[in-house]
Amino acid sequence: MYQQENWQQAPGWFFSTAQYQCDYLVAALEGSNLQQAYGLWLPNLVYLVGSLAIMIPAAGKLRPSYVAYFIAYYLVSMGATWLLSAPRYLTALFPLALALGTLTRKKIWDGLATILCLGGLVFYLYAFVMHWSVY
Repeated sequence: MYQQENWQQAPGWFFSTAQYQCDYLVAALEGSNLQQAYGLWLPNLVYLVGSLAIMIPAAGKLRPSYVAYFIAYYLVSMGATWLLSAPRYLTALFPLALALGTLTRKKIWDGLATILCLGGLVFYLYAFVMHWSVY
């Protein structure tokens, strides 16, 4: 109730969240609001889809309880009707880190994941320092 009164946030479906975030990304790009597009909507979509891309292949290698926790947490947190903080919410999803660990046992995948994470960190730091819409 508090979330809805103060931030117009209510439970919803993941698919609706992904749809309106795509719509806002396209609108921000068309309106030349690149700071909002690259600082808010694109990272949200990358995390929404990227977390699934990490968890789906790793699900068979993790405990079923961790996979069930991932599904429940993901559906509740990513289904919010006005989601601005998907990266922040997914950072707390511990089975995601375990899934990434299972997928990066080979040095080549570990190196690639490290480079991608460092690149994302540098980009997000830049966006934050430049006062972009980073939540």
